[in-house]
Amino acid sequence: MWVNNMSNLDKYFIWERPCFPGFVYIAAEACVIPHIKYFGRPWDNTLCFFSNGLIRGIWRKEKMVENGIYITKNFLDPAYYQSKIKDYRQFTDNLFVWFEKLDNINWQSLSDEEFLSAHRDYNRDFLAWWGFAQVSDLLGMGAEALLKEKYNLPNDQMSVLTAMTYKSYTTAQEEEILLIVEKILAKPELAKMFKEKSAAAVVKYITNNEPDLGKSLTNHAQKYFWMLNSYSETKKLDAEYFVDVAQELLRQDLTPASIQKIITTNACRLGDYKIQITELEQKLNFSAEEKKLVEFIDYFTYFQDERKAISLRANYYTDLFIKEVARRGHLSYDLAKFLMPQEYESAVRGEFPLERCAQRKKHFGMLFWKTGLEVLEGEESKRREEEILGTLDEKNISEFEGVRAMGGRVTGRVRKIMQLSELSSMQDGEILVTTMTSPDFITAMKKAVAVVTDQGGVTCHAAVIARELGIPCVIGTQIATRVLDTGDEVEVRANHGIIHIINKN
Repeated sequence: MWVNNMSNLDKYFIWERPCFPGFVYIAAEACVIPHIKYFGRPWDNTLCFFSNGLIRGIWRKEKMVENGIYITKNFLDPAYYQSKIKDYRQFTDNLFVWFEKLDNINWQSLSDEEFLSAHRDYNRDFLAWWGFAQVSDLLGMGAEALLKEKYNLPNDQMSVLTAMTYKSYTTAQEEEILLIVEKILAKPELAKMFKEKSAAAVVKYITNNEPDLGKSLTNHAQKYFWMLNSYSETKKLDAEYFVDVAQELLRQDLTPASIQKIITTNACRLGDYKIQITELEQKLNFSAEEKKLVEFIDYFTYFQDERKAISLRANYYTDLFIKEVARRGHLSYDLAKFLMPQEYESAVRGEFPLERCAQRKKHFGMLFWKTGLEVLEGEESKRREEEILGTLDEKNISEFEGVRAMGGRVTGRVRKIMQLSELSSMQDGEILVTTMTSPDFITAMKKAVAVVTDQGGVTCHAAVIARELGIPCVIGTQIATRVLDTGDEVEVRANHGIIHIINKN
């Protein structure tokens, strides 16, 4: 049993973000028993508490690093590494087969038994995938810890060694939509129409008059429909959404030359990272094994990016099951999001007590121990969380997440700006944290080494300007201004949309 020690709260890794149990159950379960099965060690016992539409996932940092070191050392064996990666690719292929099945399924035609069987089989393969996919976090911790055992590296050097040299999924999507915009610019009248008409009118026009362009946008939407999904909601983005993105880009007066410059700059940035890593390895006289650790960090940072893309896509299909169990069980979707997978059968048969879901909306605990699952509801869950963490508010969060708008990884001090009158306080080299930006923020953004916002989408002002400035940017965190204060030291891992708190002011 974990016991609260307020003086040691910094020893917990606390993962908080908007989330409902139905979306995260499989990922949380995978951190313990499946992870032990695949790698010999778990993340740690995994404690998840839900309240006010948020999750607090809790692990002990020391245990995570200890287990990460153990797993990393195993991965340094090339045969072990290749065998594990082969397993992962098979798990991923199995999951993709499910995605295709679920895209074409006729839910209404399924009997209750067929629905429940499909749900069990999907979760079996989803759990197998997550059981492996969760390893990237521990490998990153383990590799960094092994490097720090020998080298007392400052944050700026660790940032160099942990930079991702692969193209992220958000960069790939951005470049692909830019290339579509380039095709539009080749026809001035078409570009004019894009700027002036509604997205719906544009989709209708290109469907009838520009079939090749229409196909490009449709294919793009099919490839990236999941990009705005989360652990609290899903949205299936369509061609009209991406037309809207293209329109925003066209209104920025891009030219074919400026588009190619953006793509070239992205490639050069990744190339620069590789050069900086090599130069630092030479400066520190790294051994072959230490270089391998850096390669691990790089690859598994990319792996984590790929994992996030697949998990966001999978959340859409998980949501289809949630909506279907709500329909079959004659319960509201809001309550169905609080069901655990093993409860679907009783829910479909109308036998699950709905008052339990009502209690879970107030407070809910899913505690994954190596000995099994413990479920807590209502006041009992709230009391247990307080026993472990005390009365926790946002100031005790160690890490939270948003949406990557511009990649990169930097460490710095926060400058939280909530009013325009505070803009003049922004100092060079600080990390700008605010609800959302507007043109008034330009001067402050030029001083910032990164930008973090509560709100915003992929074409919001903060995202657009951060790309122009080439600085890391994470948007849509929803809680950044509640969690962070001016002077806090944080690491912005924008490739994954993660803000990690190093020290509170």
